[in-house]
Amino acid sequence: MVNALTPREHDVLAEMAKGQSNKRIARELAISEHGVKRLVSSILAKLQCPTRTLAVAYAIESADPVSTHGRHDDQLNGSR
Repeated sequence: MVNALTPREHDVLAEMAKGQSNKRIARELAISEHGVKRLVSSILAKLQCPTRTLAVAYAIESADPVSTHGRHDDQLNGSR
C-alpha cells in the first residue's frame, strides 16, 4: 500500500518517520501547514492506519520502507 502514495505523500511520510510536527514538515517541504494536514490525512486513509505512529510503523515494516525518490532508510534516521 505504500506504493499507492504520491511522491509528495512519500516526502511527508519520510518527515513523519523523523518525528517531525506538521509545522516542521510544512517548513521543510515549503508547503502550508494545512497542506501537510491534508497529506497526512490522505496517507492515513491510503495506509488504512488510524494514527501517524501506525502509518510510520507500517511503512517501515513494508517491503520498501518509505524509500522516497531514491532515498534510503538511513536518511530517515538523519544520516546522509
